[in-house]
Amino acid sequence: SQLGSRLSLDVSKRAIVHPPAVRARSAVGRYQLPAPPMMVGFLWRPLLVAGLGFAAVAAEGEASADATCPSGSGACSADDDASLAQIKVRPLPPRSSQPPSVGLAQSSTAGPADFVPCTYSKTYAFPASIVQQDSEGIEGMESRCKGNSVVNSEDEATCILDNNAFGFDYKYWPVENVCMYSEGATPNLSQDQCKTLYGKWIENGVKTVKLPDGTEAMTGIGYGALNGLRGECALLKYEGKQAVIFQVSVRYWSLCMTQNTWEYLLDGEDPKDHCFVPEVKMINCTDVPGMS
Repeated sequence: SQLGSRLSLDVSKRAIVHPPAVRARSAVGRYQLPAPPMMVGFLWRPLLVAGLGFAAVAAEGEASADATCPSGSGACSADDDASLAQIKVRPLPPRSSQPPSVGLAQSSTAGPADFVPCTYSKTYAFPASIVQQDSEGIEGMESRCKGNSVVNSEDEATCILDNNAFGFDYKYWPVENVCMYSEGATPNLSQDQCKTLYGKWIENGVKTVKLPDGTEAMTGIGYGALNGLRGECALLKYEGKQAVIFQVSVRYWSLCMTQNTWEYLLDGEDPKDHCFVPEVKMINCTDVPGMS
C-alpha cells in the first residue's frame, strides 16, 4: 500500500542516534524539544512513530537489536577474526553505483588519493537499502555559503565545518550506537570488528597524532563525509591543520565533531554561521598511531 511504501522509505534512511545533549529535530525543521537520553532519530518522524510496528517488519535491513555493551563503556568484547592491523576500509565506488561486494580487493584507501573539497553522498547505500545520510536543514548550508561555489544536488551536497552542537563527546557514543548493523559496518568490516576498532579509538582518547606521512592531526568523532559509513575514518584538512574523524553517525552537511577537535582545526574560531569547507579524504582508522 502507499502507506507501507512510505514507511519502508523512512526506515531505509536508518535510525540517527543522537546523545542526550542533542535537541530533537521537530517536524518543522529546527531543534526545539529536548531529546531523552540516546534518542533514536526516527522518533521525530511522526509517520514512522504511528506505523513503527508495521515498519519494523516491512523494512529491509533494520538495525540489529542484539548489540550489547556495558553501560557507559565504549568498548565491548567481540569475537574478532582479524587483527586491527588487517582491517582496511573499503574502496569508494562511483557515487551513482551500488556498493562493492565484500569479496572485492581490500584497499588501504577509500576514494580519491588526494584531498578533495568536502561533499557527502545522499545516495550511497550500505547495508543494502540503508542510506546513511541526513540532509535535513541543508538550506542552512546554502544560506551560510551564499556567494560561494557549493553543491546541492539529488546525489551529493557540500559539507561544512561545524561545532560540537550535537554532543560528540566520546562518553555519549557507546559502541552499540555506532556499530549498529549485524549485516556488517562496511563491506570489509564486520559488526564485531567495528566494535573492536571503535573500542580502541575510544581508549586512545582525543589527542594529536603523527600520521604515516609525517603530518599531524587531532583525533575525534563526528558525522561522515564522501561515501562514509559508521566505523570509517575521514581525514579533514583546513588551512593547513588536520583532523581524523571516526564516523559514528550519518553523513551530513554540517560536520559537527568533538569540541577539542574542531577547536584545534579552527584555532578556536567557532564555525557557526560561517562557510568553512574543508578538504577531505578517507583513510584507514588503523593508520592512526595506537590503532594497530
